[in-house]
Amino acid sequence: MMSKLLLLLQTWWRMRYVDPIHKMAFYLVAAGIGLLSMSAVWVVLVSFESFPIDLEIGPRDSSIFGFFLLVLPGIGLAIWRQNQLSQTTTGILIFHRGMAGMDTSNPESVLPRSMRIGQLRTITIDNQSLQQDGRLVDPSVALRPVNSIDTQISSNLTDASSPSIAYAGLAPIPLLFAAGYRISSRQLSLILDYDRSNGWHLLDEEDDGEKILVNKPNGDCGEAKHCSIVLPLSVEISADQIPDNLKRCVYWIRLENGARADSLSSDAKQKRLAKEMYNVLAGIRAEFPALEVVHIFMACQASWAVRFGTMVTMSVHPTVAVYQFENGEYRWGVRIEPECDPEICEAPK
Repeated sequence: MMSKLLLLLQTWWRMRYVDPIHKMAFYLVAAGIGLLSMSAVWVVLVSFESFPIDLEIGPRDSSIFGFFLLVLPGIGLAIWRQNQLSQTTTGILIFHRGMAGMDTSNPESVLPRSMRIGQLRTITIDNQSLQQDGRLVDPSVALRPVNSIDTQISSNLTDASSPSIAYAGLAPIPLLFAAGYRISSRQLSLILDYDRSNGWHLLDEEDDGEKILVNKPNGDCGEAKHCSIVLPLSVEISADQIPDNLKRCVYWIRLENGARADSLSSDAKQKRLAKEMYNVLAGIRAEFPALEVVHIFMACQASWAVRFGTMVTMSVHPTVAVYQFENGEYRWGVRIEPECDPEICEAPK
């Protein structure tokens, strides 16, 4: 119960954030108005003979004191701060519209107030027109703006501030994974999630402590050059869907309570499991020195695909390829290897 209350308090505080300088200006103005009000009361009190009060500071003096030493500086401070914030980028929203028919409403209203108190800059990636009959017509074209996310972020930084970066997107899993990888070197403050009933929302559920179960390959992988990771997190994945030449060395990684929709709707849970996946990938590289590629097949929420991508580090992990399931089979994917931009690859048959 206490953890739930703390989570609610954290969410409430994040959404009602008030700039500390604006708050100081408010207090100055409020104190000055308070003195002005007190001086008006003193005028009434002194007018009655039954209240013989000897005031060292008269009503006029207190009015002048309150106005010039509190109200005016408070107003000036508020104007200065607002002018400063109007020229400062406090938030960058990456809005990835990559699925046909997805909700086109802007998720700005869901972002914490701290990101919107100054300039909020939006980077829009729109691949909806490339979707036809449930498949992506030209994955290479869709990947280009994803590969330029770093450049687009840099071009939106017009000052010396370090704005928070948020990501809201629905797209094929390989593109989401690649987007997470491209912004992993920066501080990704927030990943938004989406569901059909509530639209865009924060990952504000409580971490339920659920673990992942890692089932290593049953057979001897030997000097394996290729291995697979299968992650059925939102829906089950059949072993028959994995290409025949990759079935020899497969890591099945499942949630202990099974695959289900919205299984990772907690920011804390996602971060915890992403760290575990970081260690799994690093362990695979250590276990198979001859390994060339780790092939990843996963069914998951869009937000998790981005989160997982942020954890991939080429100095620690092997080359990875993440595949997209379309029209009953895995057709294409995104390959990430050292010293190269993510690129489109065909799924093994």
